[in-house]
Amino acid sequence: MMTHPGWDIARTDAELAAVVRRQVRAGHDAGATDREIRYTALHDYYTTLAVEVPFGPERDGRWQRYCVALDAALREDA
Repeated sequence: MMTHPGWDIARTDAELAAVVRRQVRAGHDAGATDREIRYTALHDYYTTLAVEVPFGPERDGRWQRYCVALDAALREDA
């Protein structure tokens, strides 16, 4: 549910936030709980990072940006 075909994970904060908001809305529309959406989103994004970005500050920064965007999207869509 949380992956996006052809998605380059190096998006700007605004683009990342827009994608995450759409994913959260789609999850809610499908009847998923916030907990299910959060688990799936974090798992999918971390898996993508593990494949595409080596360990280090860049991966940490992307992970933090994604977590912030996900938390904000879940609050907005509540």
